[in-house]
Amino acid sequence: MYQTPIILPSDDPGYFPSLLLHSQDISLRINYEEMRRDCHILSTLNKLNNTITGRQVLVDSFSDDQKDKDNAEIAKKILSKINYSKICSDLLDAHYIGVAFLCVKEWVNEDSVLYPEFVSIPWWRFIFVQPNTNPNKDIPIYKSDRPIKKNTKIATHMGYEIRILTKRRPVTGERLLDGDVIVYSFGSSYYPYGLGLGWRFYPWWITKNAARDNIIRQTGRVGSPPIVGENPEGVAENDPRFVKWCNFLRLVSPNGYFTGPPGYKAESLFPQEVLTNSEYLIELASKEISKAALSEVPLSATDHGSYNAQVSQNDDRESNVIDAHCILLNDCLTKNIWKKVKEYNYPGSNSPDIRIWTTNEEIKKEITRSAKEEERKQEEERQAEETHKITVLKAKADWWNVMINQVGLTPEPELIEKTFGKGWSFQKEETILDQFGTEDSQEQDTTEQTTNEEGSAVDTENVETNADAPA
Repeated sequence: MYQTPIILPSDDPGYFPSLLLHSQDISLRINYEEMRRDCHILSTLNKLNNTITGRQVLVDSFSDDQKDKDNAEIAKKILSKINYSKICSDLLDAHYIGVAFLCVKEWVNEDSVLYPEFVSIPWWRFIFVQPNTNPNKDIPIYKSDRPIKKNTKIATHMGYEIRILTKRRPVTGERLLDGDVIVYSFGSSYYPYGLGLGWRFYPWWITKNAARDNIIRQTGRVGSPPIVGENPEGVAENDPRFVKWCNFLRLVSPNGYFTGPPGYKAESLFPQEVLTNSEYLIELASKEISKAALSEVPLSATDHGSYNAQVSQNDDRESNVIDAHCILLNDCLTKNIWKKVKEYNYPGSNSPDIRIWTTNEEIKKEITRSAKEEERKQEEERQAEETHKITVLKAKADWWNVMINQVGLTPEPELIEKTFGKGWSFQKEETILDQFGTEDSQEQDTTEQTTNEEGSAVDTENVETNADAPA
């Protein structure tokens, strides 16, 4: 008995609230296995997976603090121990069925660094069940005979409890601890649907002259939320072929059906047997896989534009799709692997930024380079403006020195502050002549000294003459 996944709409109350249902019908599983064996699908998905896993894993410290740098070095050591590319590749199996699982086998301590060892487990060994407020203690934890404790954190995803089917509990499954299993899914709000549920299978063709190809792509998508529309004209709701086709769509996805805009007609281009012909489904999936996986459009299907322009457009779309997958992987692994790594190796510290390289990194680098170049130009302009300002002030200061020292101008402090700003003052320079007097004062001093000397000589003569005179 196989566990066939049936993806349920989250807001549909008519179904049992679990993401995976038990089913004895193995047709969906066979279709997936056949899709894996198809050369075109396998090569296209391998190209997508290899492009993602072949990209560089970047590790940046949270800050320039030494503790944060040490945490980044620990993360690099862990990356060198674990096969990160294999982990990403296993998670990318969600391309087929919309969900992939990865379990932590054990935590290994080497060189004082704890790193996880993972094991990939097939998707059909997992089930999602409605969480019970009073969990049954008889259901053990995986690889443990101990019953669940009251405060034990159980692995959940999108509000559902994750259990693994084992030999001792093939129906109810065993519980998993929080952090021991990684669930990776595609879709808005992490609602899981993969390429297998996203391919467009249409044996009906809308016959309207205007933009019929676009209408077909817009009328419905298997596995997508319900679309507002009507049954196409010319096809009765109880038409056996139409009923059989809708039943097949609902086998793939409970909310899968075929509708069209009002006033459009549809006719069957294929015989009734095609609805159960797996070869046709695989052939149609092979044509659509490029659009779904890499957003590629066959060049033969285009009748406008040059070849090089079309190739460039395809490359841009492919790069955007791959970047989107890398961002999803980064978000998933950060919340699972690196969250546990932080708890074991550097609790309470800042986690480094670990991510798969995307083309946004080049954009960030270009933005950083542009910002640094703009900052450098602004700094040069600021320095040039400051130099010019200093030059102007120096010229004004030289003029004021001339006016003060040579002309004898004595400016008011308010005028100096208005011209130069606060903190400026001018004083008359003291020269050597100021220290010893001017030339005129020196000549005057010399004359006075000579006069005094002559006067002294006359007085001496007079004293001598008076001395010779009779009393």
